[in-house]
Amino acid sequence: MVTVILKICISRAVNISYTTDLTFVLPSGDLGKKVTSMPFYAVLIVIQSIQITLISESESIMDCFYTNVTLHLTGQLEILKIRIKDFASKPDTVANYRKQFAKLIDRHCELMELNHNLEKTFNLIILYQLLIVTLLLALLGLRILICIKNHEYVTLAKSSLALSYVFTESLVYCYCGDFVQNESEELFHALYHTSWFTLPTSLMKDLSFAMMKSSYAFHLSGGKFFSANRQAMFNVIKTAASYISVLRVTLEE
Repeated sequence: MVTVILKICISRAVNISYTTDLTFVLPSGDLGKKVTSMPFYAVLIVIQSIQITLISESESIMDCFYTNVTLHLTGQLEILKIRIKDFASKPDTVANYRKQFAKLIDRHCELMELNHNLEKTFNLIILYQLLIVTLLLALLGLRILICIKNHEYVTLAKSSLALSYVFTESLVYCYCGDFVQNESEELFHALYHTSWFTLPTSLMKDLSFAMMKSSYAFHLSGGKFFSANRQAMFNVIKTAASYISVLRVTLEE
C-alpha cells in the first residue's frame, strides 16, 4: 500500500513539473495548466503549430495580394504621369494633340475605376485589420512591460516577435494606401508642368478641366471613415500608446 501511494505521489510530482516547465507555441491559459502527460503536450503543440501556420499563410496571402494590386495601380499612375509630362513636348497638329489627350483622359478614368474597385473591396478589411492591430499593439505593449518587470525573458522574446509582426501589418496597409494617394496627387502637378502654353486655345480649356478632375486624389479608406496613409499609421500608434498607459495605471491601482 505504501509503495502504491509513493508511486502516485511521484507521478503527480512529475506531472506538476511538466505543467510548470512546459512552453507552448500559443498562450494556452487554463488548458496549459491541465497538461498532465507528455503525449498530451505533444498533441497540443502539433495543433497549435498547425493553427499558427494556417493563420500566418492566410494573412500573408491576403497581404501579398493587397500589396501587389496597390503597387500595380501605383506603377500605372507613374506611367501615366510620365506620358503626361511628355505630352505637348513636340510640335504636332491639333487633331493629334486632341487624340493623345483623349487617350490620357481615358487611361485616367480606367485607373479611377480600378481605385474605386479596390476601395470597395478592401475598405472593410483595412478597417478590421487596423482595429485589430491597435488592440494587439496595446495588449502586447502592456505584456512586454509586465515581462520586463517580472524578468520573464522567454515570454518577452515571443511578445517582441508578435509586436514586430503586428507593426509590419499596419505598415503594409497604411503605406500602400499612401503610395497610391501620393502618385495620384502627382498627376495634377504633371499636368501643370507640361507645355500647356504651346497647345491650341481650345485644348487649353480642356486641360484646365482635366487639372480640376486630377486634383481629387485617389485614396483607400478604412470602412469609409479614414484614409489609409501614413497619418493613419501614426494615429494607430498613438492610440495604442494611450491604451497602454491607461491599462498600466489601471493594473497598478
